[in-house]
Amino acid sequence: MSLLLAKERVVLETYFPGLDEKLSVYAFMDRESKENECLNLLKETGVPSLMIPKEFGGKGASALDAIYIQRAIGSRSPSLAIAMTMHQFSVASLIGAMSVQPDLERLLRRVAEENLLVASAFAEGIQQSIFSPSVEAKAAPGGILVNGRKKPCTLSHRMDLLTASVKLPGDQLAIIIIPSHTPGIKVNDFWNHWILKGTDTHEVVLEDVFVADEDIFHAGTEENVSPVILNGLIWFEILATASYIGVVSSMMERVIKSGKHINIEKVHELTADLVQSMNALEGIAYKFINNQFVDLLLNEVLLVRESIERKIEQISTQSAKLLGGMNFLTSLDTSYLLLVSQLLTFHPPSKQERLELFKQYIYGDESQLLEKVTI
Repeated sequence: MSLLLAKERVVLETYFPGLDEKLSVYAFMDRESKENECLNLLKETGVPSLMIPKEFGGKGASALDAIYIQRAIGSRSPSLAIAMTMHQFSVASLIGAMSVQPDLERLLRRVAEENLLVASAFAEGIQQSIFSPSVEAKAAPGGILVNGRKKPCTLSHRMDLLTASVKLPGDQLAIIIIPSHTPGIKVNDFWNHWILKGTDTHEVVLEDVFVADEDIFHAGTEENVSPVILNGLIWFEILATASYIGVVSSMMERVIKSGKHINIEKVHELTADLVQSMNALEGIAYKFINNQFVDLLLNEVLLVRESIERKIEQISTQSAKLLGGMNFLTSLDTSYLLLVSQLLTFHPPSKQERLELFKQYIYGDESQLLEKVTI
């Protein structure tokens, strides 16, 4: 048996005994289907509570354990891994927001106790900045009224809670956290592509949705975003990247299991690239856990992600070649994994936003960082 995903599956088994085996019972394309039962299986097993501290009823996973679990799930089902990326990063962001607004603890406890799924509605189309939403809110007694559209939004029909970025008067950025059954929320079918149907990704429409003051997190402005939001973005990047490493790991596993005329030198080369990619992400997660050089982490994780994107594209293409032309023609799984492996590049932030952050990285003042270093 290959040890390619050994540590990831050991961690998954430690947190959620039997889950990997139960997922394996379903055929691969059944896990990816619109009607798949796997999200219900994750809820029943307690996966939604993974990131929540134990004192609030959760599993209390570290960033390292979280990326191991995301990779393990991604190797079984890209759709599940991407859906859970959106949920887990939303929960992690909520934990950060709670440090500023302690009353949000009640929502964390609900997620843990009831294994609620949290949808993340930040995207508004390819060109829209995640830091500058077009969805607007106006003041109302005891809260705000929100109007606008969010797409693509994962877990649109399956969500129990919705988190979404909105623009308040005065160009203030806010995050709302509300039940999915709140009046004024509806879902329009949006995802027509044949891949990733299992993510339940569609368009969420908000029409005069009332949000109470206690369910609003004030997140600064586009020019001066709250550290909570930037911290959440780091969570998103490491979880999403781990998920796609899991997807391409599934392809590598298929190559190894094929065993037929295997080109061991090529497999060695691709495995080295795969291990290097995961190790780079582990390094970021380790620094994240230990709060090391936090001012550099967002830029570093984005640079690591871009490097891993290129590795994933190469590994997936070469894996498909190793599996052979007949396999590609006869196995829907191979063509599916090959296509999905290319999609990390489409996740936020946009290329333009990444370049703006990169300029801060290469032209920044290191003296400001050095002042914070203590021995």
